[in-house]
Amino acid sequence: MLVIDAITVGYEDFPVLDAVSLMVKAGEVVAIVGPNGAGKSTLLKAVSGVLPLRAGSVRISGQEVFRLPEADRARYIAVVPQARSLPGAFSVYQTVLLGRTPYLGWLGRAGQTDLEHVSRALLANGQPCPVRAGDQHAIRGGAAACAPGAGVGTKYTRFIAR
Repeated sequence: MLVIDAITVGYEDFPVLDAVSLMVKAGEVVAIVGPNGAGKSTLLKAVSGVLPLRAGSVRISGQEVFRLPEADRARYIAVVPQARSLPGAFSVYQTVLLGRTPYLGWLGRAGQTDLEHVSRALLANGQPCPVRAGDQHAIRGGAAACAPGAGVGTKYTRFIAR
């Protein structure tokens, strides 16, 4: 469960969100909708621990996000920033595989289990594997999470589990 409790966040002296609260149950799909400049991306940055909070708290599965080591935090949530193209012309498959990074060994190489998790997640959403580089648009834009408990883009709502 994700619990956002009265968070206030902003940039320098400019507050963007003031006392925002939200609770999302495991498996629930939530859309963050609003006009440009409303704070959608700021909210995602705050929830993921990228942007510090001025007040309030963010908890995932009862744990304070900002107190988790980065590797543990990455097992709960990841953000893919909006971009025109993925770095190095990554395919959708390769980009989703990046979501397995917190589970890789010290050499950082994906094993058969990691490849199977990614393939199952993409196939469960009707995406053939491997995915052509031209299909990057399927996960690009806004924020897309590819960690357990987080949906992969708006169309991809299956989860990549351990």
